[in-house]
Amino acid sequence: MTSGDEGQVAKLALAAHPVATLVVDLEGCALYANTAARKAFGLEPKSSQSTRASISDWQLRRMMLTDLLRMASTSSNWIPAIFSRNGETVHARMRGLRPAGNATLSVLITSVRDSTTPFVAHAQQIKKLNKQLHLYRKMAGELQASIEVSKVLERELVHRVKNNLAIISGLLHQQARSAGDQVVSAALKDAASRIKSVAVVHELLDSSRETDVVDLERLISELVNGIREALCPKHIRLETETRSAIVHIDVALPLSLLINELVTNAIKHAFPERDSGRIQVRFLLHDSMIDIRVVDDGIGLPEASARQPRMITALADQVGGTIESRIENGTEWILRIPFNREGAMTETIPEQTP
Repeated sequence: MTSGDEGQVAKLALAAHPVATLVVDLEGCALYANTAARKAFGLEPKSSQSTRASISDWQLRRMMLTDLLRMASTSSNWIPAIFSRNGETVHARMRGLRPAGNATLSVLITSVRDSTTPFVAHAQQIKKLNKQLHLYRKMAGELQASIEVSKVLERELVHRVKNNLAIISGLLHQQARSAGDQVVSAALKDAASRIKSVAVVHELLDSSRETDVVDLERLISELVNGIREALCPKHIRLETETRSAIVHIDVALPLSLLINELVTNAIKHAFPERDSGRIQVRFLLHDSMIDIRVVDDGIGLPEASARQPRMITALADQVGGTIESRIENGTEWILRIPFNREGAMTETIPEQTP
């Protein structure tokens, strides 16, 4: 490759280089500018009569452009400079350039990366993130306020449902007392008892200011107390053995109906023509399983209508459990339900009538 070829290659390489590179005279007129320099400094001829572009309309921060060009023209060291025009900024450096055999003074200018660019970019990113954080906090506050309103409305709904169920149960009891037919009266009492077992769940939700969970210990105790007061003859003893365990109302509601059904059936059928009897409702925990047993010391499982076993089985299925019965010195119903043991208390709390 000849020296001429090398020069041409060098010229082409410099023209395509991404660093802005230009050579100006002491007045700022461009003697040479690669593509990056023309783009960075916006170099165009001033008029159709002139073919030489200029950087004379760019300003420096601390001195006149021509003064700095003269100073740089005699220096072999790089001098930093910041050019500005109409809000645009170019960070550059310059030094003298004197081609061999040429007495004309000129200045070589190359662009440099602004050392503050990363800081500005980070500052802008932080500003953007702060705006997003403010927006997220605002949205979180609005969401929390919405949740609080929803909880208030849910508690109000629980309270109203509890009151409505109490009214319906009371009306059914009143109709049962005034019914002339014993079969009708019994059916009304059964309906009232079932509604009351549902109402107990809502009473516990209302009193604990919860909307979706109840404590089985309180539920079983309140349920059995209600059955004792409404249906149980004085010669039959109702006893409970409970533990504390928190369950969702999706479990509590069918479970309350199921216990109500088993206990009321025992009251009706387990002790014919007897002057004493005992019914126990036991609630035990075994690893990850709830074990609820309704046990009586009566005559054993009587012949029941097909409807009653189907109801009991359906309620057990609804809570995802299994139910079985044993007949030995009375009847024992055993209900087992899967349960997450976390949160369950281990202390057994017996309760019985005197």
